[in-house]
Amino acid sequence: MALDDGSLIRFQPQLVIDATELGDLLPLSGAEHVIGAETIAQTGEPQAQASQPKPHCVQSFTYTFACERRPRGERHVIAKPEKYEHYRDAQPYSLRIEVHGGEIYGEESGWLQYSLYDDLPGTKGGLWTYRRLVERENLTMFNWPGNDYRDRSIIDCSPIDAARALQDAKRVSLGFLYWLQTEQDAPELKLRPDVMGTQDGLSKHPYIREARRIKALKTIVEQEVSANDQKGAHAARFADSVGVGWYPIDIHRSGPDDVGASCRTKPFQIPLGALIPVRMANLIAGAKSIGTTHITNGCYRLHPVEWNIGEAAGALAAFALEARKAPAAVREEPADLQRFQRRLQDEGVPLAWPASL
Repeated sequence: MALDDGSLIRFQPQLVIDATELGDLLPLSGAEHVIGAETIAQTGEPQAQASQPKPHCVQSFTYTFACERRPRGERHVIAKPEKYEHYRDAQPYSLRIEVHGGEIYGEESGWLQYSLYDDLPGTKGGLWTYRRLVERENLTMFNWPGNDYRDRSIIDCSPIDAARALQDAKRVSLGFLYWLQTEQDAPELKLRPDVMGTQDGLSKHPYIREARRIKALKTIVEQEVSANDQKGAHAARFADSVGVGWYPIDIHRSGPDDVGASCRTKPFQIPLGALIPVRMANLIAGAKSIGTTHITNGCYRLHPVEWNIGEAAGALAAFALEARKAPAAVREEPADLQRFQRRLQDEGVPLAWPASL
């Protein structure tokens, strides 16, 4: 709708790419999709839900923030955020985290105690160096389980409920900073709004880890990427690969009902079939809405993988329009698929990991 005169403008695109953070085009277009966590019976995945699917188990999201470490003795404590005591106790705010052996934080499963600045046994450094941005300016970004927002999903809720959840998510992150400053004796931490370009010092948008996911021609499951199942140098190979990625399965729990799964993966590929819905002919998934499960979304969600997905989605749309074929037809016809894959390679997109990796 035009804002100046209220007139309606109707667009009739030949192809549409859903590159939204939450897969917002899927319900609007009527595309078949799934939300949240599936069961073992549905996917065969060892780490899936045991008995009942749980649509509310969508990975937690996070407002990140940047801080400067000022000299000891300076005090830059922020105002205590609303609901501070609630989130301090409910999160809870802590530098102790549960880890899964072979994932990101260490080799042993169990609880691992971190320090803000010091190296503690079993850790790979203090929290300060974990996501340090600029060493010479003593600047770091905070993205930690302690400031994940887990109260509720913002998928398929009313706009007002989503807005309330986003505001609470901001309180969670600011509360974590306040806790570090006051209860972990680090008043020298100085919030840097200029780094994020915002007045409140938080990122302009939260880091969304999971979206609605299409029911795709190919759904990637845990067994195809997990190092527990794939014993060779690489994950399962996909003949229709349109890119590569590598990141552990890393599920940030949505709450106590979630599985919190984590494990190593082998270097994996992005199958073209995961970008194409089962029925709709003119929709392409171009972000986290591809055909993954709740479990495999935990490794395909990482930014470089998502960028490759978007790159492949855009290239597929251009190729399909040029060939006057639906995206599914490009995948189904071997000659077209090979031509499309060569075009990606010519543009510098790797489709497979080196054999010697």
